[in-house]
Amino acid sequence: MKTIAVIMPTYKSHKTIMYSIASIVNQVGIDFKIYVSVDGEEEGSYDYIKDTFPEVEILYSPINRGPGGARQYGIDNTKEDFIIFIDSDDAFNNLSALYTLYSAFDENTVAVWSPFTAQNDDGTFYVKDECFTWMHGKMYRRSFLDKYLIRFNVEYTNSNEDMGFNSILVYCSNETTQKIKVLQNNVYLWKLNPDSIVRRNNREFAWTKSVEGYIQNKIYALNHCIYVLQFPVDFELKKIIGISLYNIFKNYYGIFLDKPGYTDIFTKYSKIFYKEMYEKFINNDDDKEKVNDIELKIIEDDAKREAYTKWKISLKEEN
Repeated sequence: MKTIAVIMPTYKSHKTIMYSIASIVNQVGIDFKIYVSVDGEEEGSYDYIKDTFPEVEILYSPINRGPGGARQYGIDNTKEDFIIFIDSDDAFNNLSALYTLYSAFDENTVAVWSPFTAQNDDGTFYVKDECFTWMHGKMYRRSFLDKYLIRFNVEYTNSNEDMGFNSILVYCSNETTQKIKVLQNNVYLWKLNPDSIVRRNNREFAWTKSVEGYIQNKIYALNHCIYVLQFPVDFELKKIIGISLYNIFKNYYGIFLDKPGYTDIFTKYSKIFYKEMYEKFINNDDDKEKVNDIELKIIEDDAKREAYTKWKISLKEEN
């Protein structure tokens, strides 16, 4: 058995997928196997890949569940000790990408993450610092995923499902025996694809479904830790809840405030988020005080702190 499963979720990506596979097949320094996880398209529709790349295995899911569902189908139908994902319109940007990530593991490392290069709409490039919204440039130890039952949210898998998955990973890790190692090495290229769901219609998806996806997958991650894994709702988890609440506002303050056409969409899901978070995870007045204190402490700017307090009160009044 190979060491690494390279899982490529795909749906109607015939124009780009051969380029993406070509960026993988000549990786050096480590054993790996490429799996194309087809998300509900007709069985046999991607078999042409094997004419050029016979070593690639095609996995056909019988149902369409979105990118998170396709990634999960890939996890469930592979056995390699380490897992990495690459989108079917992206590429690794050097021939030692897999080796770079794999060689950073030690016995206490459960995942290795790195920044990645992204391509702007005008074709220029920039480096995106690591954040756990993305699957790009990340490698995972399978045994850790299995230990904590870390899976993609297949009930809401079309937006920010990557953040839901990675949030659980972060909540379950620690800085010593189960650590996430973040590298400076840049191994992944997020290519410009004007036809992708996140780029179409002037990035409309980012202001609509991605808002809902952020909220649904944050709730999913916390539900998993509290109700499935039975983690205690201690100070650290309250801190995570407080930061999550503020991040919703921060996006509004920094992005949506100057996009009035999207404000109603944002506010709708903000209400859902607050209601879900407070009813499920904040059980008494003492909890509310602690979380409120955490929220205010992470805001450095006085004007934003005041605006945040007013915004939060207005949401509660409307509820």
